[in-house]
Parts: sequence; C-alpha cells; structure tokens
Amino acid sequence: MKRYITFNANLFLIFILIFAACKQNVEELPTGKWRATIHTQGQQIPFIIQIEKNEYWNISIINGEEVIAIDSVQVQGDSIDIPMHIFDASIIAKFDNNTLQGYWIKHYEDGYELPFTATQQEAFRFEADEPAQFQLEEKYAVTFYNQEDTAEAVGLFEQNKNELSGTFLTNTGDYRFLAGVATGDSLKLSTFNGASAYLFKAKVNKDGKITGEFYSGKTGFKRWVAKPNKDAFIADPDTLTKLKDGFEEFSFALPNLQGDTITDKHTRFDNKVTIVQILGSWCPNCMDETKFLVEWCRENKQLPVEIVALAFENKSDFEYSRRLLERMKIKYQVTYPILFAGATDKENVNEKLPMIDRLRAFPSTIFIDKNGKVRKIHTGFSGPGTGKYYDEFVLEFNSFVKKLAQE
Repeated sequence: MKRYITFNANLFLIFILIFAACKQNVEELPTGKWRATIHTQGQQIPFIIQIEKNEYWNISIINGEEVIAIDSVQVQGDSIDIPMHIFDASIIAKFDNNTLQGYWIKHYEDGYELPFTATQQEAFRFEADEPAQFQLEEKYAVTFYNQEDTAEAVGLFEQNKNELSGTFLTNTGDYRFLAGVATGDSLKLSTFNGASAYLFKAKVNKDGKITGEFYSGKTGFKRWVAKPNKDAFIADPDTLTKLKDGFEEFSFALPNLQGDTITDKHTRFDNKVTIVQILGSWCPNCMDETKFLVEWCRENKQLPVEIVALAFENKSDFEYSRRLLERMKIKYQVTYPILFAGATDKENVNEKLPMIDRLRAFPSTIFIDKNGKVRKIHTGFSGPGTGKYYDEFVLEFNSFVKKLAQE
C-alpha cells in the first residue's frame, strides 16, 4: 500500500518560525567569565574568556595573570566573530542554548580550523577532582621529545594546593603564562593566546619525577619528562646566534610600512647605538619583546639609541603583511620603524640575513654599537611569564645598552 504525504505550507512556515524563535541572538549573550575550549587531537585545551559590553562588545582571554584584551568584536544575529588579538586568526561562533559553538581559524593556513566551545556555567579551567597528592618544586630539568626531535627546557612552577601555574624556559623563548590544576597524582596546564593553543598533561611519580604529554595546536605532540633540579639551566641566549666568520657589521635595506626603503646607513642611525629586533607579527614571544621595547623607548628617550624591527611574516605579500604589522604597531604604540623582510621560509631568511650564521629563534635581538660593530646577538626572549628570569633580563638589557650608549 502506498502512503501519500500531503505538504502543508502553513505548517512548514510555523515550524520555521518556531525554529528561528529558538535561536538566540548574540545581543542576549551573558556577560562575565566563560570557560572556553579548543578541541584537538582528542583533547580539550581550556581557557577563560571574560565577556563585557558597554558601548561595544569587549572580550578578554585570561591565562593566569595574563589578560589579553580583544577589540573589534563583530556580532550579527546569532553569530560572533572574535579577532585573535593582532594575529591573522579568529574565533567564529554561533550562540545557541546558552553556548557558543564554532571554530578557531588560522586564516593564513589553508584548512586550519579547530572546534571551539564556550559555556558560562563552567567558568573554571580544569576541575580538581581530589586533593593533590604532591607538592611541586619550583624548578625542574625538562626534556621534550618525539621521534624527530629532543629539546631541553627548564620547568618553573607555582603550586598552591590544587592551583597550579608556571611556564617552560627553552633556548628559543618561553611558553608564556600557563595555568592549571594539581589533582590526585596528575597535573594539567594550558594556555591560549589566539596564535597558539597548548596543553600539558602529566603524572607525578612518588619519587618526584614527572612524565607527561604536550599537545600543541592541530598536530603538534611531544612527550616530556621532568626531574626536580634547583640548578637546571638553559644555554646562555647571548651565545647561540653568531655572525659568520669575516663579518663584524649587520646591514639591511628593506621597505617600511609606507613602502620606502630604509637602510642601516640612514642618518637616524648615525652615532647611535642600534638595536635590531628580528620578529614576526605571528609570534607571541615577539609581542612580549615589543611591549618591553616600546616601554623602554618611552622611558629612555634621552639615550642615543635607535631601535628598528625587521619583520618576517607568514606570507611574502607586502600588502597582506603590512595590514598585520600596522595592527601590531597601533596595538603596542610602536614608535620605531618596522621594516618588512619577507616570508619566514629558510631561504628568504638566509637571503635577507646573509651575515647571520643561523637564525635560531623569533625574536632575536642584535645590539650594534655607535661604530656599526655587532656587539651581541640575543636569541629568544624570556617574557613576564618567567618571573625572575624576566627581571634578570631587564637588568642586563639596561646595563648593556647604557654601557654602549656611554662609549
């Protein structure tokens, strides 16, 4: 027997209207703290966001002591577009059933999308299921490893019962602000800054040794082991990057953001100490250094010192990169020249920096005296998340630059 279904246009219209009425408008988005997660490799990387609305929507990403303010948030209907700080990435989500659901997208990488969710009902990073069975030391010797690579690091931790924070110092920089939990015999730490999403999970053995996994973004994965060691250290960052034999000077001829070529022979550098910042707008550690240098410039205007940034970007396209670098310049109120050095691929970096033996990290900082001679190259940057290591860097930076300025 055949059954016939009669299409009723009026009932269909009523269904559509009911469905539309159930959709939540972003204007109804509750303010306050939300628990957000990036889903990747079968894991959830959690972080906290703060949502506020005055005249405009304002969102902040919170990683422990770090607060990253996000502006230019766009809302329309049930959708929200959250640009990720100065990076060429965003979170695009829909608001429904008191939940934000969508994707974290890196626009400069084809197909780079990871699921994103956020709920206000769970405004905590990790849940502590039980009291911690351990008390971490402040300092650990750490090894990260996979089949292709092994890297040494220093783990820095602060634990207050179940609350845990810290970072990892490496020869190329630090992992910035990590926040998490100590529960039972396990620890979890995470961070999200718009450009990177990291998750560290581990077991703490009875002998104090830590064994765990490290998840980074879409595909990054390493295992790690750590042992308490109050004398753990990384290599001296002033010894890792060098000029090639036969070179004493550093030269450049690159376009600024207006397209005008600036060289190391420009009169602004005459009889000045010159600090060359090698960076990328995609690099969170570079943004930590930029913030430091901008504040240093403001406080030391009287010194005969010039700073210039050479930016290696994700794409070789000048207009694309200029837009991101302008955003960085405005965000951090950069007053020194930013020059576009092209893409980050090894061939281009070697072409633009032929006098450098090997560029090991972004950022790297070159100190040039008044006579044009390179006096030091500093690899990486130990930012505020490293605590006393950042304080030590600031003291050393001030002492060395003022010494050069007085020569």
